[in-house]
Parts: sequence; structure tokens; C-alpha cells
Amino acid sequence: GIIYVDVMRLGPLEGVVCASWETCDGSATAGVLYEAAKGQLLFQAGEHLKTLEIILIQNPYWAPTLEFKIKLSEPQNCVLGQFLHTGRVKIINADVFPTNKYAESI
Repeated sequence: GIIYVDVMRLGPLEGVVCASWETCDGSATAGVLYEAAKGQLLFQAGEHLKTLEIILIQNPYWAPTLEFKIKLSEPQNCVLGQFLHTGRVKIINADVFPTNKYAESI
């Protein structure tokens, strides 16, 4: 599946600003539960919202709720908030414990 994460520009909307972003492992590991991704956010004058797309990797096995992070860095013409530069994404498993093998029977 794909998840969509919104990033908002706060403050004055004049001028062009940009920042780099990347996913970082937490308890969830890239290549196992999600695909690592990175890029640039470029806000033109007047823009206040951008959406990131991150691919989740499906597997048939149960796992506890795990998370990864999205970090902003390398700001240009802007300042990253003290606590707003990193967001946590929780992956809540919908599989049956301990396997989906008998999901229809349950």
C-alpha cells in the first residue's frame, strides 16, 4: 500500500523555501515493512502544503505496531521548527496473530 504524509509550511508564505526529507528506521525496518525514501520539498510562494508518498511493504505475518520516522533537514530560506522537523509514522498491523493461515476460519 501507499501512505500519504502531509507537510505544512508555517509562517509567511512569501518566497521560495525548500528542505530535504528522508525516512529513517525506528522499530520498523526499511526493506521489510516500508521502502526507504528521500527527496526535496520545494514550496513556491503562496504554497503551504506538500504531500509525501511512502510505500508500505505487505507481508502475511503478524507483527506488533512498529514505527519509522520522516526527518526534514537542510532548510533553505526557512527554519525548521525545534520539534517539528521529525514525524513518526506508526504501522498498525491488521494481520491475525500469529499468522493469516487460519484467518478465514477464525
